[in-house]
Amino acid sequence: MDEKEVVQENKDKEVEKEDRFKAPCAVQVKLTEPPVGPREYIYNLIPRYVPQVISKYKCLPKIQPHKLSSEGPRKESMKTMGPPSRDHLEPVVYPDKRPFMKKQSKRPMTKLRKVIGAPVTHVPPEKPAKRKGCLTGPKPGLPTIKGLGNALDTDGIPLKCKVRERHKINWITRNAIAAITAEPGFRFPQERRRMHVDTRHGDKFALKSNRTMSGLEPVYVYRSGAGKVPTYLKRRSKLYAKTQDLLTHYINEKELQTTDYLLTEKQREDLLNGLKAAWDRYNRKYLGLASINDTLKGKAYKEFLEKQLDALKDDIELVESHQFLFIEAPKNEDIKTDIIKTVCA
Repeated sequence: MDEKEVVQENKDKEVEKEDRFKAPCAVQVKLTEPPVGPREYIYNLIPRYVPQVISKYKCLPKIQPHKLSSEGPRKESMKTMGPPSRDHLEPVVYPDKRPFMKKQSKRPMTKLRKVIGAPVTHVPPEKPAKRKGCLTGPKPGLPTIKGLGNALDTDGIPLKCKVRERHKINWITRNAIAAITAEPGFRFPQERRRMHVDTRHGDKFALKSNRTMSGLEPVYVYRSGAGKVPTYLKRRSKLYAKTQDLLTHYINEKELQTTDYLLTEKQREDLLNGLKAAWDRYNRKYLGLASINDTLKGKAYKEFLEKQLDALKDDIELVESHQFLFIEAPKNEDIKTDIIKTVCA
């Protein structure tokens, strides 16, 4: 074995000895690689508290025997006949109808008698009357654990076993974290802070501070929203303008419905030709009737045709006698021509 191998073996032994004495949780830091392990922070040094919930009540066992619903002994199966288990029955105790005493029940009540004609004289008392307290005696003391005894609550748990739950906050750790993570120098006044003095003894106050504002520094002028219209006013104006447009549109629609529409010359000719065509159809049906109509149906149909012919004749004369015709405007302007079509059909 040469000299180089011996030196290398000694170096390996020294490295193994150093690794042996290293802590098992030490973070290995290399210059070429990022550090391995958790990030260094104050919260990593606080031990984690894991509460061990064994039982809700400390003085009760964790495993309790099952409580039967009925207090008396249970009957055996199919054993319902025979003499009763007790020789005599207990007397029935009815609840008291008046469990408490009414107010002023022991005070004797007497009727007041009025004396007619007797002079009423007011005698002042020798000593001023003292105001009686609301309580006749001292207040009862607060309940203690010893005074509770073996009293049970509605769930059947002893009252002395109930412990008031409180928040387990470690205030020392909390204050330490706040002090460590705080910004350095936040409690000291700022350098070159502008102050003002109000008395000759030198009482000074900061013109600009976190707690109070003196009003001598233009703080609100340099804000981002200074001199601008607030957002809620813009929203209010938009809603007002939208409502005004809807109201104007509604009024215009109502006025359009009440106005009249003038028929053009072509529409007047179409209307007149439609009325004449309708009169020709009814006249053809009227001429096709029998000369003798003895039935009620035939007479009624003849009267209907005569009425239609007379009405159409009046309408034709009205249209021919007037050159300009006005009709009621429809609700929708796009269906103005539909009225002419329905009339001429």
